[in-house]
Amino acid sequence: METSNQSRSLKSSEDLLSEAIEGLPHGFELYDADDRLVMCNEVAIRLQPHLKGIMKPGMKFETAARLAAESGFVPEAIGRIDEWVEERMALHRAPSDAIERRNADGRWYVISESMTRDGGIVCMRTDITERKQADRSEEHTSELQSRRNLVCLLRLEKKKTTC
Repeated sequence: METSNQSRSLKSSEDLLSEAIEGLPHGFELYDADDRLVMCNEVAIRLQPHLKGIMKPGMKFETAARLAAESGFVPEAIGRIDEWVEERMALHRAPSDAIERRNADGRWYVISESMTRDGGIVCMRTDITERKQADRSEEHTSELQSRRNLVCLLRLEKKKTTC
């Protein structure tokens, strides 16, 4: 009887964890110590359309990285697929800083990876396109203001010399 209750409790915990991961606003991927996908949420698949239908448990991270490069989804990999995959694998195997990347779809992402105690890797993907657009808008506004200030200064200088 107790084993049956423990099994139900474990199943309930697994369901709760799965539901929580699906509820994340970020792409979530968990790779085991052999770098095989254990689980991911729908957001992770949506953010990587080149993997739709093939991103399943057991898929090697390197396979996913290579498919991203070969599909043209990662502009910086075009014309240098093998080198890019090597670079990406090095970053993946020794995660430290987040990776900020613009993909071929024009959207910007931050990819954060961290090691698990058993040698696996958790990968979170966050769409930061709106933030990037806001930053560019602020930069554009600042540049316009600088130009206006320069025009005003030039006009003032011109008035001084004609007096």
